[in-house]
Amino acid sequence: MNDPYGSATVLASERKRQYVLDTQKQITQYKKLSANTAAYNSKEYKDQLAISRSRMKEIADTLQDRYEARRKQSEQTFAKLDEDERREKSITNILAKSARSAMNAVGLSTRTKGKSGGSQSKEILGKQRRIYKVAGSRKEHIKYKGELIPVSDYKKLFKK
Repeated sequence: MNDPYGSATVLASERKRQYVLDTQKQITQYKKLSANTAAYNSKEYKDQLAISRSRMKEIADTLQDRYEARRKQSEQTFAKLDEDERREKSITNILAKSARSAMNAVGLSTRTKGKSGGSQSKEILGKQRRIYKVAGSRKEHIKYKGELIPVSDYKKLFKK
């Protein structure tokens, strides 16, 4: 993911770098103009140098403050995006669960214990019978005369 404030940060650092270069050029020009030590020791040169350094420090501090403000903004933006992603995933999970429960209510689910997704068959009273799972019940069910009934009820019917 791209930093939405990346260009502003690069621009600010580029300006800072350019100002530092310009200030360094000015300092070297001052040194070239003042070739002898008397000129370097003059009060005027020291004042100009101090002003340049203080101005450079002010600009550097300003740029640093701006950079920090942009960085905080981008962190807040990324935090909001992460929160939105988590919310979206939870909504998707809720929708998936409600769709599964709706399918179970209609009787479209064939999940049973021990199997994930498919159907299971068991031998009940000497016959291989398919086992179904009904929503809201932990009992195993089988189809008898077109209806799903619990296995225990089925066994009671035929043991009489």
